[in-house]
Amino acid sequence: MTIFELLKDENPFADYVDVKSAILADRPTLPTADDVPAELWFLVDLAVKCCKKRPTDRISDDEISEWISAGPRTVKVPTLQSPRLLAFGAMLFGQDKFTSCKQKAFAGDADAQVRLGEMYHFGRNVEQDYKQAVQWYWESALQGNANAQYNLGLMYQTGLGVDRDYKEAVQWFRKSALQGNANGQFHIGLVYEKGLGVEQDHSQAVEWYRKSALQGNANGQCSLGFMYRNGLGVKQDHKHAADWFRKSALQGNANGQFYLGFMYERGLAVKQDHKQAVEWYRKSALQGDPNGQFSLGFMYEHGLGVEKDSKLAEQWFRKSALQGHAGAQFHLRRTAGSD
Repeated sequence: MTIFELLKDENPFADYVDVKSAILADRPTLPTADDVPAELWFLVDLAVKCCKKRPTDRISDDEISEWISAGPRTVKVPTLQSPRLLAFGAMLFGQDKFTSCKQKAFAGDADAQVRLGEMYHFGRNVEQDYKQAVQWYWESALQGNANAQYNLGLMYQTGLGVDRDYKEAVQWFRKSALQGNANGQFHIGLVYEKGLGVEQDHSQAVEWYRKSALQGNANGQCSLGFMYRNGLGVKQDHKHAADWFRKSALQGNANGQFYLGFMYERGLAVKQDHKQAVEWYRKSALQGDPNGQFSLGFMYEHGLGVEKDSKLAEQWFRKSALQGHAGAQFHLRRTAGSD
């Protein structure tokens, strides 16, 4: 089957190997562009370019734009930017990347092993397989790779691909954290805060959260702010709390955005400002945070920092309730009972 026959098929992405083989085999003797639709010709050209890229390269948006600019004049740009065309190129490139990574992983490259584990973990360029992810994280972690150690700890903590084991998770988080991995530091702080696999110790939690936060980790910053706000393992200090929440929020962390909104709503270490509170609650809510959604609903219900709107309030309460937020669920039951 030629490349043109494959691409004319209703599902031209089904067999990557056949498509790539056809591209490489047909390229020297491809018919002229006049013999095929311009869109199809350009699709072949893009596929060939993707096949020729080194697997370690990333195809940038600028490169795609360049290729589009050099495409057939008879093809409109929106057609060239269609999901079908770009998905095809990405699929070819992604499969090359997976194959190359797998070869390096089998050769013992620790970085490739953790990348391969992540591909299986998140289903990138390959079917999702948690057990395979764990296997490759193990291979890399045993070589001392801090990212793999963190990822392996996460699999044990969540029970993905292995039986859940908090103590085993702690061991791997600690190995990663001791190498300076900010995610590992955050998670070792989390297990100390919650007492998961270790004896609960808020002072230890603060120490590890601080290490993570100082490296710019948004989760670590938010959690350190939480400890300051509540006086857990450290003297209560709303100013420090607000500072860390802001650092986290500005990085797009949904929890940090919620807590910063809370500080503005209550006027804790910042001047009370309901409009600012609404702004941060909205950012958090739009990322799906149930606390942000509930709080935004509350602001709409009472007209704080925003025009009162009972319908919008109910919408946000409902979104929050569907995620298990007890306050939102109680509010909706109470509202339903009063009707």
